[in-house]
Amino acid sequence: MEKGTRIHYFVSIVTAVLFAILGISLAITASVIYFTGDEQPYTRESVAEGLKYVIAPAVLTFASIVASAVLKLIYPENKEKIKPLYDEERSLIRQSERLREKNPEALSDITIVSEREYRKRIRITLYAVLSALGILALIISLISKYDLDSINQSVIKVVSVVFSLALVAGAVSYIFGKLSIESMRRENEAVKELLKSTKKSISAEKNIENNDKNGLYINIARASIAVLAVVFIIIGIFNGGMSDVLGKAVRICTECIGLG
Repeated sequence: MEKGTRIHYFVSIVTAVLFAILGISLAITASVIYFTGDEQPYTRESVAEGLKYVIAPAVLTFASIVASAVLKLIYPENKEKIKPLYDEERSLIRQSERLREKNPEALSDITIVSEREYRKRIRITLYAVLSALGILALIISLISKYDLDSINQSVIKVVSVVFSLALVAGAVSYIFGKLSIESMRRENEAVKELLKSTKKSISAEKNIENNDKNGLYINIARASIAVLAVVFIIIGIFNGGMSDVLGKAVRICTECIGLG
């Protein structure tokens, strides 16, 4: 792992931990103020007293975010080395790379292209839904009527609505994530099938090539034998071997058969 990658990985873990600590601190502080107060628990004094316990993690979290932004300028992230989030995505990347090496044209298969377009539409829709929910939560927070006589109840009501919208956003993200994973699984199966067909075609081409080579070797052997035969015949003619054979043939015919 490169130095910059290790630094980004470490800072991201620290930032995530600090965010978790900050969220837990805020939740505990708000609960303590609410359950230990009177009818109007959230006053300036009680909130100021509770925020003293949240300042430290808030400052550390902010510092971690700033440090992360500065480090990204010093050590730019290599997006090619960012690990995928899901096992299905890792498997799809590996299989796609293998298919790209063996048969790049197969990546334009209609199933692969349609699944990728499907996931693209899912991402766009998810971003649109989350943006709409965020804007709606902001509008509700800004235009809500806050009654000064019952400010706590007004704030709790608004927070409840915003929290409900956050739960809806989380559910939508989960559902869209499942749809995306299923799409990756279908594309992965299609890539595996293309890899199998590619391997079969490659093995068939190798068999044909081997058969062609074997036929070529046989023809070369036959031609070599024929050339050697002609060479030996010519040598026999020049060294008188043909006359000896002819004389023996004549004697056998005249002596055995009795010709003449």
